[in-house]
Amino acid sequence: MAEPETSLNEQLPEDWEDVAENMPEAVGDQNDISVCPRCFEPIQPHAHLCLNCGGPISAGAMIDPLARIWGEGFGYRQITRVGSQPSLAAVVGVWLIFVPGMLSSLGFFLHFAKLALDYLVVSRPGFAPSATDLVASILGLLLMTFVFAIQIAIVRRVTLNYFRTKSTEQPAE
Repeated sequence: MAEPETSLNEQLPEDWEDVAENMPEAVGDQNDISVCPRCFEPIQPHAHLCLNCGGPISAGAMIDPLARIWGEGFGYRQITRVGSQPSLAAVVGVWLIFVPGMLSSLGFFLHFAKLALDYLVVSRPGFAPSATDLVASILGLLLMTFVFAIQIAIVRRVTLNYFRTKSTEQPAE
């Protein structure tokens, strides 16, 4: 014979609200230590980033402007480290983020190269750039070369990591 179903209110004692109000609050033990989910090192209370690995550990890390920069840097370090296994979505995302920057860096590089060549080689009447223009062009060339090289290195590393993991995967038999 089946028991008749009882509602939740019938299962609780009559004074359950008083019991709930008088219960001590659950307080964590003083020995409880929060740890980073990536490196398992203890973290400070109310910290947004792990001091050991630099990974974001709270939602505040993506709201705080400085912590967001550190969090994004952590993501780039994770995806570009040797031996990482990026997904196809990560590779496409890196290409979408960095290829437009590479193209604009290349455009600025060509612009500054033209200015430097105009100063050094072309001697047209009425064209007399100053020495400060030459120095600015050379500094622009150096800066754009540096930015372009970093962007190429990131895209290359992530793409190679993706293809390395694909080539080492064994087909399922």
